[in-house]
Amino acid sequence: MNDNNLPLAREWFRVQELLGEVKQQESDLRKQTIAAFFGENMSKGTRRENLSEKMELVYSQSATIVVDKDAFIKHKAHMESLGLIGDDKVIKLKPEVSVTAYKYLSDAHKVMFDEVFVHKMGSPSLKVEPIKEKKED
Repeated sequence: MNDNNLPLAREWFRVQELLGEVKQQESDLRKQTIAAFFGENMSKGTRRENLSEKMELVYSQSATIVVDKDAFIKHKAHMESLGLIGDDKVIKLKPEVSVTAYKYLSDAHKVMFDEVFVHKMGSPSLKVEPIKEKKED
């Protein structure tokens, strides 16, 4: 081991720990800012709040739906019989959600699929950006 490199490794480790602390602070402040400007109910979509005549705070929240493998196996035959999923014989089926198709299901089918799906909210994003000027016709 080259002792001349030890200070470099120590400095990297110190900065890495600092980075972790700063990331946690940013996450905490982001949550507090979202709650202060947009309320506690963090819904999916994008919302904007004017900060000044030229700047706005933009909040974005995404959500994902993933398949619970065990629940899918339990309901797979029934879903196939309804023509809601395909079965391939050569290629291994990897369940993946088509959110677009899910939106068009009947309420009864949504209930069935919701037993198989896990709905997860993504980490919200928050940014400050210039207000876009509206084009006049």
